[in-house]
Amino acid sequence: TRYKKIHVLPAVISPGPHKPKNSDSYLFRSFHHLSAIQRENNNAGIHVWDFVQNKIILSRIIHLLTEADALGLVEVDGRVGHHGAQGCRIGCPMKGRHKPSS
Repeated sequence: TRYKKIHVLPAVISPGPHKPKNSDSYLFRSFHHLSAIQRENNNAGIHVWDFVQNKIILSRIIHLLTEADALGLVEVDGRVGHHGAQGCRIGCPMKGRHKPSS
């Protein structure tokens, strides 16, 4: 139930049939906006209306998780990818193998 459309809010969508040359240019705007919201009211959060309590409360925004597929994650975290010498996505020291003539 957590993967329904109403529960997913994509922050960055790169347009076009080809990957962007500089993916940081897409990520910068989102993280810049998040940083500005986090620094609102001397780092106390943003004012949000709470319907249940019937008053304005301070809400702190926290970046919790970044998800992508295996190929897209390389663009986000800056690692070498699955074709590199150390292509393990969790940063393990295991060296990759390359088949001759492939």
